[in-house]
Order: sequence, then structure tokens, then C-alpha cells
Amino acid sequence: MTLRRSSNDFTGDYLLGIRKPVIFWQSFDPDIIDWDKTTEPSSSILRNLILEEGERALSVWNGSKLIRVEQEYVSKKGSLVLTSQRLLWFEKYEKLEQWKLVSTVLLENVTQIVQKHYTDYEGVDIQDNKNNTHLYRLVRMVEYPSCKPLIKKAMQERKEELKSQRMKERVHLVLDFSFLKDYMKKGGLVLQTFKCPHCNAPVKLPNSGNQTECKHCGNTVYAQDIFEKVKELIG
Repeated sequence: MTLRRSSNDFTGDYLLGIRKPVIFWQSFDPDIIDWDKTTEPSSSILRNLILEEGERALSVWNGSKLIRVEQEYVSKKGSLVLTSQRLLWFEKYEKLEQWKLVSTVLLENVTQIVQKHYTDYEGVDIQDNKNNTHLYRLVRMVEYPSCKPLIKKAMQERKEELKSQRMKERVHLVLDFSFLKDYMKKGGLVLQTFKCPHCNAPVKLPNSGNQTECKHCGNTVYAQDIFEKVKELIG
């Protein structure tokens, strides 16, 4: 079966024109995207891409970017890479056979995505929180021809990730070592020192405060980090 028209809210828009077994459509969940089918592992860009900690490459589209030069637009060929944290635009220098990173947009800074379908490609205009507009003309992919829902899905996951990080930081400020000692006492656990999560050197358990410093490696150790390990021991 082939999806010919998406719903009014464009659910399934990225699967338009794609032939799939009937069982696929019977169990179709528009909130689930198989990231493994959107990447190109053999891509020379991905092989040389330097990712941040915890960052994953999700998808690559070939195409061009429109650059405004005076009163007109000039088309620059390249590739748009979507990661779990950023949108990266690369251009290839044919003589050097190298890809150069030209622009970066953090997913949390994207404010608007406008998409237009054409026969052989799709137009994607992305605006960021600095009022910059990035105009892309991308070749359609075989499995997921539309890039907008993929970017929106990645943006939502990034939003949830940042929210989780902020919540953990707030907990670090609230949970201190005095609470930790009371918690261990109630659980029948006596702990005077603990191992530094970074270098495994012994660190003396403070009586108060929400953080301490490892004298061996100098890294900051939060009461919350020790609390998580203690929970595993006493439940």
C-alpha cells in the first residue's frame, strides 16, 4: 500500500508516496520515527563529523542552500545534517575533496520551519531566534521524503532533554549532604567516604552543602550523584 494523502494535520506527511506492506500501515504510529533509516553511514560527512557529548547524527540530505548576494540569491550545493542537538550545513570543496562546515543552528534556537513540496526536491526555510532565515532546497529521501517532521521530532526530543537537565541541576541545589546522611541513617547504611565518580579516589563525606571537590582530580561531586548510588544500595 502507498500513502497518497496525509491527514489534515499532516500526520504521516513524511511517508507520502512510499510503498510499505499492509501490516506497516495497520500498526503505523506517527510519533515513532526510525532514525536508523534516515542516516547514511557511508557518507563521508558523517565519518568525519565531530559530535558533542551525547550527540547523535540522525539524518543527511543533499541539496543546495540559497545565499543572498546583493539583490539576488546564489545557490550553493552541499548537505544538511540533522543531529540530536543541531542542524549543520556543509559545503564540499571539489578541488580539495573536503567538506567544510559553513553554518550551525541549535535545535532549541529554531523558531519556524516552512516547507514546500516540489517534484524533485523540497524547499525548507528555517528561521532561528536571531531572525536569520536559512533557505534550503533538498533532494527527497527514499524512506522519509519530507525533512520537516524529522526536524520537529528531533526538536521535541532536544526540548525534553534540556528540560531533564535543568530539573537535575535544580535537584543538585536542593539535595545536600546533610539530607543524604539522614537518608542513609534511616536505611541502615553508614558511609564516611565514597569513591569519586571521575577518578575513583576516596572522598570524605561532608556534613553539609550540596557539592564537594575531589582533592585528587579536582572535579566537583554533587550530593545528588552520591544519592543515586545510595538508592541502588538501600532502595
